[in-house]
Amino acid sequence: MNPMICRKFPILLGFAVLGVCLVSPGLRGATTTMPVSELRPGMVGTGHTVFDGTHVEEFKAHILGVLENVIGARRNLILARLEGGPLANTGVIAGMSGSPVYIDGRLIGAVSYALGSFSKEPIAGITPIAEMTDATANNDSRPIGARVHIDYPLTRENLTAAFRKALNWNRPFADRPADAQMLSGVAAAPGFGGGQIGALLRPIATPLVMSGFEPELADLLGGAFSDQGFVPTAGTAGARAGDMPFDGPLKPGDAVGVALVTGDLMMGATGTVTHVDGDRVYAFGHPMYNLGPTEFPMTRAYVYTVLPSLFSSMKLSSTGEIIGTVLQDRATAIAGRLGPGPRMMPVTISLDSKRAPKRTFKYEVVNDPLFGPLMTYASIANTLQSYERQFESATFAVSGTVKVKNHEAITFDNMFSGEQALTAASAYVVAPMTYLIGNDYDCGCSSARIAVKKSSAPCRSTSPRTQAARSRFSSRTARVSARPNNARHGCRSRAVSTR
Repeated sequence: MNPMICRKFPILLGFAVLGVCLVSPGLRGATTTMPVSELRPGMVGTGHTVFDGTHVEEFKAHILGVLENVIGARRNLILARLEGGPLANTGVIAGMSGSPVYIDGRLIGAVSYALGSFSKEPIAGITPIAEMTDATANNDSRPIGARVHIDYPLTRENLTAAFRKALNWNRPFADRPADAQMLSGVAAAPGFGGGQIGALLRPIATPLVMSGFEPELADLLGGAFSDQGFVPTAGTAGARAGDMPFDGPLKPGDAVGVALVTGDLMMGATGTVTHVDGDRVYAFGHPMYNLGPTEFPMTRAYVYTVLPSLFSSMKLSSTGEIIGTVLQDRATAIAGRLGPGPRMMPVTISLDSKRAPKRTFKYEVVNDPLFGPLMTYASIANTLQSYERQFESATFAVSGTVKVKNHEAITFDNMFSGEQALTAASAYVVAPMTYLIGNDYDCGCSSARIAVKKSSAPCRSTSPRTQAARSRFSSRTARVSARPNNARHGCRSRAVSTR
């Protein structure tokens, strides 16, 4: 063989291997990042997000400076003026949370904060990518002290109080102008210093997609979520005929969703993917609920359009198929893994009434101490409100079982009558489940099957309010008791227990 050919062959082979590595998506190297220390005012970055359908579009981010050490040690926020697409007319858009920004091909972070309502310029805060990855690296469980329960029957006051305790993260980036220091020393906007901007910045509102809810229940839930930085919107779950197909695997800039309940009722939040590292996904750039460790379904999301508004522009979106699990909900990001979704709790409700044939509804709710019981209550109450008259005296006979992990199933059997029968019947099953899911022992609920039989003829007296005692668990015994406050006011009641 020609010695010249022998010498050239290894060189050509090396170039061929290098070419395969550069074009093969599975062999691409990790995205390089740019630390905050290298940022300077006047730099121009490129952001990625979805304004319509599934197509990722670009926008510009003009760097104004960096706010450092504001809400904690080494907690910084990059200030930028956004440009491109509809941003001149809309300002920063609810649903942009997590939109990645690159400078010279290096990832600096996620668009995550805005100046609130009625801002004339799209000035945004960008969470540095290093803070997003560091905060979500923990794999611990949620502390007992951080588990918040909601009191049932559900009222706006009960729900708001629980949310304030559990989800109190929708606060300014800085409480006072003096708390914020502008790293670059350059004014962020005409007439405003860095400290003043820091006191005005808040997490970008998160669209909360709700589908299948009765108006009364939607107002109750939506109002409480609005107080915590969400924008309730009507939407649908899953792909619809005519929707644009998704462009390949999940990538930075794609819309992403987090579901709380699926099936005949749907609720979930939507935002934007910041970074994908193998099967690891980072998004939002701020907390969703700030719950710490979670097991929520990660879904695709579809953006129908952007709704311009002086008060708060938003993406009108919907959630789609489950593509993974959200495992961390932290102060600077949410993070999860692609693959199978989390273990959900199936809830089946059968409704029998003389006015209509028997109907069966199926839901899947998250296994979470706060949102599991809340979504179960919403499923029961919404089913009864949707198909039975609400403003009359009626009687509901409630029976069913709840399967408990590592224990025998718990049975329910009670009757409720009067003007508040619907509310009492919904709370009857959920109150014990609240303590089962949030119990310190390994005995969460695995499924619930509930049968409700409705009669328009009320009992002679008003049904009692059901009171659920706290669950007590040992290695051999599981006991939940449900009893009326005053037996002489009830139609009938039976203690519920398993041993």
